[in-house]
Amino acid sequence: MRFPVWAGPLLLLISHPVLGQQDDRLAPIDEPPTTAATLEQAVRSLQMIEDPVRETLELDRRVRRLGRLRRPELVRHLIEMYELAPEPTRLLLLECFADIPLEQVRVFLETISQSEDWRFRAVAVTSLITDGHRRRSLKRLQECLEQEDYWQVRAAALDGVIAGGWYPPQVIPTLIDVLDREDGRLEQAALTALQSLSGHGEFGREASVWRDWFKGLQTRGTPATGRYRRPTYYGVPIDSRRPVFIIDTSGSMAQTMSMSLPTGRSWSPQVRPFLEFDGPVTRIGRARLELAQALVELEDQDRFGIVFFSSSAYPWKKELLPAQDHPQSAALERVLTLGGRGSTNIHQALEVALTVSHGENRRPGTEGPDTFFLLTDGVPTSGEIEIEDEIRSWFRRLNRQRHVRVHTFGIGAHARSLLRGLAADSGGTYVDLSH
Repeated sequence: MRFPVWAGPLLLLISHPVLGQQDDRLAPIDEPPTTAATLEQAVRSLQMIEDPVRETLELDRRVRRLGRLRRPELVRHLIEMYELAPEPTRLLLLECFADIPLEQVRVFLETISQSEDWRFRAVAVTSLITDGHRRRSLKRLQECLEQEDYWQVRAAALDGVIAGGWYPPQVIPTLIDVLDREDGRLEQAALTALQSLSGHGEFGREASVWRDWFKGLQTRGTPATGRYRRPTYYGVPIDSRRPVFIIDTSGSMAQTMSMSLPTGRSWSPQVRPFLEFDGPVTRIGRARLELAQALVELEDQDRFGIVFFSSSAYPWKKELLPAQDHPQSAALERVLTLGGRGSTNIHQALEVALTVSHGENRRPGTEGPDTFFLLTDGVPTSGEIEIEDEIRSWFRRLNRQRHVRVHTFGIGAHARSLLRGLAADSGGTYVDLSH
């Protein structure tokens, strides 16, 4: 067997006396390696996956196996192998380190979180925020929030700072600074955390109000902040300034549904004419009304994208567009004439949504969508990946770098498991529209 060039120096360590001579080839397949030789074999096996998209579940299994390492000498050896491995393998190894609760791993991940490559910083910070590491790495997470240029890394660091509802006093000024500096999804996350720890749910988004509160000036009474309301999509707040709406236009969406149109809601003048019809409501008809209303309510500083999918997926535009009169009107015209035909290609829908760019001359990776709103009424029936667990695993791995939040909306019980999983993996919300 011919091994990769980078593995050559590693083979010299096979006979290391500290690591022992035990042969664990007969051990259960998911048990962690117990010798240097079998550890190296397990690392090489990551590279033997020829098609990570189609074999993503097997890749998950191999990464999890390495994540079960607990012997410090083997973990030290794994860190040495990381330094010699090619780039794709290093990104996979950073995933496995998230499950190893050793101090040497925490220090190692903090070092990688200062890498020149933003992708490695994002994955390292994501691996660092597991509960066993987070409290000891709080200073590094705060540094990422204050100094980081790439929003994906800041999003991972913010998740780490607020994970588990644990707020030491030194975190509060950091959250207030985030509220002052960020907008959209990260701003909302900081606000939610501050409201949770303070109990002041009525405090608005003014950072000065929160600074007064933190100084103990809240005894003067609750400041008059005014409540700030963002638009919603099926009741879920659109906290993002850069959302992409992914809407199923397959043939089953042309079926009628028992759910009635909401009453007592204030519909915009652009949408109201489409409410004046007799007969049953189709799934696509209901969905386009909700999407049209959300588009109308977006603010001028927001940018948005739309991806339509059935047997294949395509973006309405390849770039996020400002929510201003002309693009908004053009989008409304397209959305309000949607029909339903074809099968359901959820994998390509997510893949295409990830390619939507910011539309301005910015460094790659700094902008683009940070939140998806995915609506479908069926299980995957076409596309490169149709197995639900594989779609979830594939997207979860990509999202360790991208940090897109996915809110999912399901009509019927068919895709409930996948939609719940996509939302749970990304910190989003799942809404069942069947009732």
